[in-house]
Amino acid sequence: MRRLPKPTWAYDGFDTLTFIVATSEQELKSLCPQEGLYPDVDLDANILIAVHRGLCKSGGYSVRINEITVDGGEVIVRVMLKDPSPEDAVTLVMTCPVDIVEVPKKEIGLRGEVKFKLVDQRGLQLGQRIVRLG
Repeated sequence: MRRLPKPTWAYDGFDTLTFIVATSEQELKSLCPQEGLYPDVDLDANILIAVHRGLCKSGGYSVRINEITVDGGEVIVRVMLKDPSPEDAVTLVMTCPVDIVEVPKKEIGLRGEVKFKLVDQRGLQLGQRIVRLG
């Protein structure tokens, strides 16, 4: 897993928690029509995984992809979500936390329809995507 640069503009177009798993340029464009949001990734050899936290009311919110594992025929993407505590001094501007990684398809080692599950630090499943690996 290699962490990729985050977008440089403030609003990324995702208002709610969004889980992106893209294995081709066509798939990436259908999931994220905003041109130039993600850095260039060789999607013939890699999978792009992004977790957008959505529009947050202040600073202090974050999302981080901690681990990607294969469990049976599924891929588990574990994330850490952080909210500010009431005592935290935060910026009073809306933010859009995001984390983006690429994973070589050969590291996943699965073929056919594969379920990717997004799981938080408490073990709660936040979302899933089914993609075709070939």
